Amino acid sequence: MAKYFCGLCGNKLGLMENYSWLDDDTILCYECTCFNKKVLVSMNAEDSFKAILEEFKERFPEHEHARFIEHWHDIYDEKQNDSLSAEEKEQRRKQREEERKQQEEQRQQYEYNLKIENLTKMGLDGYYEYKVISLLDESGFFKKKSGSVDTTAMTETLNQLGIEGWHLVTAYSNELGKNAMSGGVGGAMLGTNSTVDENILIFERFVRINR
Repeated sequence: MAKYFCGLCGNKLGLMENYSWLDDDTILCYECTCFNKKVLVSMNAEDSFKAILEEFKERFPEHEHARFIEHWHDIYDEKQNDSLSAEEKEQRRKQREEERKQQEEQRQQYEYNLKIENLTKMGLDGYYEYKVISLLDESGFFKKKSGSVDTTAMTETLNQLGIEGWHLVTAYSNELGKNAMSGGVGGAMLGTNSTVDENILIFERFVRINR
């Protein structure tokens, strides 16, 4: 029998436990179902809604639950929008964008801190990070060049990444097919196949842990 876990607290659901579905992909245990109902009731007053979200953040400080806050905010905004002016709606939209940005920054900072903590436990003084970029040549049916690599653009890219501490690890090319259509006599269309080279560059750099 499949085992289910609460999408909010992460606890395994018991066979006889009452649960509910937050959406098509998220199931909630009984306790978190009650908490979700508490959040929905709090939406009748803005101060109460903000307070319950703060309680939520304190209750699950080590989990990534930005999508739950997003879900509740969407419901709250939908309830409020009917009574808001266009100016108020725009102000609320900007506020939500700023909140999303802050949540993403907090999530990234949490993941970084966790990574550093794990590396420190292993006795490592740093880690490698990688970047992959794609440069297309200027060949093809409507292009003027013959398909050779744009060395000027590639040199500028390599130098800029070098300044930022990136080291080129490997490079390779993919030949991409492209269909080009042109007008013909009597309304007939003439098709021509052409190719474009995609140059894949893989970089790495060592990031030292600040102790």
